[in-house]
Amino acid sequence: MDPYHYTDMPGSPFGGPVTPEHPFKVEVKPFGEAGYAPNGLSFVTVEDAETYARDLMSRWFGAETYRVVDTRTGEVVAS
Repeated sequence: MDPYHYTDMPGSPFGGPVTPEHPFKVEVKPFGEAGYAPNGLSFVTVEDAETYARDLMSRWFGAETYRVVDTRTGEVVAS
């Protein structure tokens, strides 16, 4: 299996570099930090990114919050 294209939803690959086909990225704000940090994964849709972010937040107790960014515009599209 290609480590950069995996999914928990058939037909919705993610995990590769940001491309026009995968323009949404998740950024997480760790407790005590001033800013958000990306993790290198990208997603086809906002919904896929939010699904990943909610899952990450349930596993990582060092995260205060998350946001989803559209890399084409720089706009925060979900948080």
